[in-house]
Amino acid sequence: MSAPLVRLPGMLLDHRLWSGLPPREGVLDLPLRGSTLDEAVEAVLAAAPPRFALAGLSLGGVVAMALVARAPERVRRLVLLGCNGRAPTRAQRDGWDVLETRTRAGELTRITPDTLWPGLVAASRRDDPVLAELVAAMAADTGETAFLDQLGVQRSRVDLRPGLASYPGPATVVVGSADALCSLEMHVEIADALPAAELVVLPGVGHLAPLEAPDEVDALLHPGGG
Repeated sequence: MSAPLVRLPGMLLDHRLWSGLPPREGVLDLPLRGSTLDEAVEAVLAAAPPRFALAGLSLGGVVAMALVARAPERVRRLVLLGCNGRAPTRAQRDGWDVLETRTRAGELTRITPDTLWPGLVAASRRDDPVLAELVAAMAADTGETAFLDQLGVQRSRVDLRPGLASYPGPATVVVGSADALCSLEMHVEIADALPAAELVVLPGVGHLAPLEAPDEVDALLHPGGG
């Protein structure tokens, strides 16, 4: 029997990120918990089975990278999608400050449709009303408290690339060729830092690969159909 699969969503996302994938047994969708990266890792380790496969997108991928650096023996296989192993830049920190100010002003439900949406999907999907509505709904349902915690996790990030050398297991690093948030270069760096990684580029796909290319992502999460 294959190991249980734990899936971690990105910022302002939830289990519906994976809703286009077929249902499978042994899959556990965990929300992002905690207000620092260390707390987020601890929350996953506490909720996950003793040994598991791990997949994370964006901020979920950041948590996954920190987790395999801390507890590599817990993770049988790793899949990272649309993520960045670098420490935050000044511009990113300034952007998170703006998002916090807007959230505290009661504007959470407008952040994704007004600001984030254009960078989340490939240009060819930006006018997809069903996809836009789903992503906006996930953001709104996250709630102010959880989103402010997620911003805390973002701010506590460090350069995670050196720690990846301690994870010896198989890894797949996935990037959409049209990802406007996390570049191909960032994913090459991550794959190079992992001892046993495969880099996969999804043509024409943006940041939200599970929603934009669910069949391709499902095959990567369950190689051999398992």
